[in-house]
Amino acid sequence: KWAWASLVISLVMVWCFVALTGGSASIIRAAIMASVFLIAGYYGRPVSIFVCISITAVLTLAINPVAVAEDVGWQLSFLSLSGIVVLEPVIRKLLPTKPTAVFEMIAVTLSAQIATVPYIMSMFGKYSAVAIVANTVLMPIIPLLMLAGIIMALLGLAIPNSSYMLGRFFYKAIEYIFDFLKYLQSQRLLSVDSVPSMAFLIAWYTLIVIVGVIVGVIV
Repeated sequence: KWAWASLVISLVMVWCFVALTGGSASIIRAAIMASVFLIAGYYGRPVSIFVCISITAVLTLAINPVAVAEDVGWQLSFLSLSGIVVLEPVIRKLLPTKPTAVFEMIAVTLSAQIATVPYIMSMFGKYSAVAIVANTVLMPIIPLLMLAGIIMALLGLAIPNSSYMLGRFFYKAIEYIFDFLKYLQSQRLLSVDSVPSMAFLIAWYTLIVIVGVIVGVIV
């Protein structure tokens, strides 16, 4: 009886989050994908991740047709997502099995970096390897802080004083995260300055596509 209501509530929460965060390309992409999976789940229809990525790309380009050529955030969002889908299963098999959660995060981070680094370097002429460290360390922390922030916001409506005291703890945690990121940013030794050639980019992404085809055939 509550399946329809839970679908509606979930969709409302997803798109309220989009409005709250300003609706960047990556957020809208994630929201559309979440909506597709939620709706498909409600109707009991399995959805291929590649189909979902394609639908999301079409819908986001319908909203902003020039994103594919002008919006670097849109480009990197889909590149990183595609890299995770294609490369993460392969990288995961090459890493140790224990501890599972740690190496899963490393596999996700590496797959996203492999898919985006050449393009980042072609656009900006440099790349900082601190992204790998930062993503691996912060990936499990950020969702917890986001959930805590939502809970604090809701508590603030009922018990402002208590939520304020608890909120100060999470505010401090966020400050420490930014200090950690600033420290990593200052490590110039991890920065690489280079602009890959067009031939290299074509070869690199062709190889990723080939891996994707092989993984798809195996699966």
